[in-house]
Amino acid sequence: MSNNKIPSILIVDDSPADVYLAQHYIKAAKICDNITVCSDGQEAFDFLINCKQQAENSDHPEAVFPTMILLDINMPGLDGFGFLRKVAESELNGACGKPLTIVMLSTSDFSDDVGRATEYQQVGGYITKPLQETHAPMLLKLHEQQLSAAPQRERQH
Repeated sequence: MSNNKIPSILIVDDSPADVYLAQHYIKAAKICDNITVCSDGQEAFDFLINCKQQAENSDHPEAVFPTMILLDINMPGLDGFGFLRKVAESELNGACGKPLTIVMLSTSDFSDDVGRATEYQQVGGYITKPLQETHAPMLLKLHEQQLSAAPQRERQH
């Protein structure tokens, strides 16, 4: 595995405690310095639409989009599955010249939720909360697979 950092991560989660832990472990593992947070699926979708508009006017559209999205399932308003559905129905995937890589980050370890999430091509992994520093190798591996355009699904607890 290379020592590449993930350029940017978007965390989509309504729990301030879970967001804090995710940010803490990402920074502690030194895998990403640019972290953006959205508190629900609609805010995240709107953020990505804004990124798409910025990318259309940029010489480096890949620098505008988050490299990876850590997505909670259970949120008020537009939940994780609703977000996945909206992204799948939109032109966001590949808008920056590369596919979106979404990692589900949820308290749910029900096999139905895992199976439902991984039906979406953008979902590259599933982590049962809380995110820990030990998840860093998986996130880096998914990032490297994204760079080589050969995504592979992984699941960790």
